[in-house]
Amino acid sequence: MGFVDLNGMEFDVLKGTNRKVLQGENLTMLFLDREANVVQEHSHPQEQIVYLLEGRLKVSL
Repeated sequence: MGFVDLNGMEFDVLKGTNRKVLQGENLTMLFLDREANVVQEHSHPQEQIVYLLEGRLKVSL
């Protein structure tokens, strides 16, 4: 994957969440804008890094 201009990307609109997804060969990176009190449970075997810019996030491991 080469250079990506995030400002030029459209958000994927989901229930309670807007997201931009960058998918590489070995990495997926998400940029989320989530409404308050939205619960979206999921799981996957790979490791995950979360960088929270604003608000609160509850994570269960």
